[in-house]
Amino acid sequence: MKNNFIVIEGLSGSGKSSVSQKLAEALNGYHYKAPVEPISILREYVDQVMTSQTRALYYLMAVSHLSDIVDKNISKAPIVVDKYIYTTISFNKARNVEIEIPKFITLRKPDFIFFLDVDDNIREERISTRNNETFKRDSKRIEKDKKVIEAFNEFPFIRINNNHSIDHSVKQILDIIHKSY
Repeated sequence: MKNNFIVIEGLSGSGKSSVSQKLAEALNGYHYKAPVEPISILREYVDQVMTSQTRALYYLMAVSHLSDIVDKNISKAPIVVDKYIYTTISFNKARNVEIEIPKFITLRKPDFIFFLDVDDNIREERISTRNNETFKRDSKRIEKDKKVIEAFNEFPFIRINNNHSIDHSVKQILDIIHKSY
């Protein structure tokens, strides 16, 4: 079996981190959550202070760096990534910022791209559990999520229903990967 580069995408609270970590463990592979260190140190500042254009450039740089890491390590083991260029493009598009990848940037193409579909109520519960506070989607958040989903829908994802247990979703993903051989 070859070492696959696998991307897990989805909205906040969809289970990307949990699924991607368990999947990497099941494959005896590496797990990365974008943006990776040391770039991740700037994330909160960039999200709160920077303009949309600068924020888009930051995330594009972060994805480029992650692609370089994948290139350096894919020969050693499978790699599972929590978010990649698809999140960068989709979230920026929802903010009316169109991202075009410059010609001098070459991003590694994933072998598999999975999108985790999750019921909104389950997402709210997961986010509340993560942050130890009640999280409610207001009309502004609901509208933003709709725009992000519209942008995500432009990509050829393999959709996984993640309303059930993380183990169930990981098994579905593993079955798809193994059937591809």
